[in-house]
Amino acid sequence: MIDEILTQAGFVREVTYTQAVFLYPPPQPFVVYFDDIDVDGSDFTDDISEHTVRFELYAPDRAAPEAEQRIGAALRAHGVRYTVRSRVWIEAERYFLTVYEFDFTEKE
Repeated sequence: MIDEILTQAGFVREVTYTQAVFLYPPPQPFVVYFDDIDVDGSDFTDDISEHTVRFELYAPDRAAPEAEQRIGAALRAHGVRYTVRSRVWIEAERYFLTVYEFDFTEKE
């Protein structure tokens, strides 16, 4: 689901989005995501995964609002209820940061 959302938002895996960290961040807006998973189930099966996901959108310039709109549209298209944290400027990195958080359940 994460790949589908970010691809629909116009990002490319390992080029403009990745899990956890970019060793060399691209110059255009990019996303780093985190996916915390709790596995559960019933009677001898662990077939339900609860995902807590955080997208961190980094944009070096005023491209942040456009990229934010694309991510929001892709999340809504997938029926995901999400929270957006206020955009902040990280002076040391020279990037705007916007954080998206959401949960979803997956049955194996």
